[in-house]
Amino acid sequence: QGMFIVNFEDTGDGTRYADIVINALYEWSSVNSESYYGYKYEVLREDIFLYDIKKSTNEKIQDITISFGGTDIENATLKVLQYLCELNLQVNITLILGVGYKYLDELDSFLKQIDCSQIKVVHDVKFMADYIYSSDLVISGNGRMVYEIVSLGVPSIIISQNEREMSHLFPTVCKGIKYLGYINTMSAEKLKESVLMMNTEVRMMMQEELYHYAKEIREGSNKVVSIINE
Repeated sequence: QGMFIVNFEDTGDGTRYADIVINALYEWSSVNSESYYGYKYEVLREDIFLYDIKKSTNEKIQDITISFGGTDIENATLKVLQYLCELNLQVNITLILGVGYKYLDELDSFLKQIDCSQIKVVHDVKFMADYIYSSDLVISGNGRMVYEIVSLGVPSIIISQNEREMSHLFPTVCKGIKYLGYINTMSAEKLKESVLMMNTEVRMMMQEELYHYAKEIREGSNKVVSIINE
């Protein structure tokens, strides 16, 4: 009682008790004038601001980063990697695994079966911006990392890992993102077609679309601080 309450990513009963609700991950509105929804209110990690918005790209894809968050419950990392290996792309692939990734044995088993000289596995990365920015394409889950990718102007393929992520609608709004829906209903062909279509022209068009969103997302922290202070 008597405390000023700010809730983040709250769509439950807690919203009744909050003075301000910031729901950046959800692209819908509320009748409550003190609830703020959508990408414009994202609070980015500080390491993102070490890099400008990317405006150029390699003629051919040279580096792909795959990351599905801290736990990757559906082992989307391995599924996506298997699909990519079927394409024989001859690109560098970086797998970023979170602290909760429980499928190391399965992943190691697959890597032993293939030529993995162009595949790098890294664990529990503290500064994601460096990996994202150096990529020509990022394949990621549909969580907060989507905003980090967009804020750096990097083309991406986004795949939801669960029902909660299916309710994150930003990838359906932003034309600079290729959204493939739910991992368990996504076909291998759908992913492979999406990767193969990422030629220079397509990625440049995606970057042009991303620029406007990137600038707005980068202002999110200032917006949120301003709202709280007011």
